[in-house]
Amino acid sequence: MDIHYNEGKGTTVTNLTIQPVKSAAELEKFISLAHNLRSTAATNFNAHSSRAHAITKIYIAGTNPQHGIAYKESVNLVDLAGSESARTSGSDCRLQETKNINKSLSTLGDVMYALCNKNKHIPYR
Repeated sequence: MDIHYNEGKGTTVTNLTIQPVKSAAELEKFISLAHNLRSTAATNFNAHSSRAHAITKIYIAGTNPQHGIAYKESVNLVDLAGSESARTSGSDCRLQETKNINKSLSTLGDVMYALCNKNKHIPYR
C-alpha cells in the first residue's frame, strides 16, 4: 500500500479498508483476520518472522449522556516487521527482504522524527 500526504485531505493510504465495528469482539475478529493475512516467513533466526508491517487505526466515538459531550479520538496500533541482521536472514531472497524491511524501519524513524519536530515535510513513502 502507498501512503501519501495530500494538502487538505491529510494522510491517505491506497487500497485501505475501513470497517465499522460495534464491539470489542468484532474488533478482535478483524484484527485476527488481518493477522492471518499478514506475510510471514522462516529465517535462520526465527521460524515465523513477520515480513510485513501491520498498522491499525481505531476511531472511537462516544457521548457522555450526563453532560451531552461528544468525544472522538483515535488509537494507532503498529506492529513492525522483524528487523534482522543479514547473517540470520538465510537465502538471497530473504536477504533482500531483510534489507527492505530494515530500510523501511529506518524510514519510519525519519517519519516519526519529522512528526515530533512538526517539520513541514514528512518523508512518507
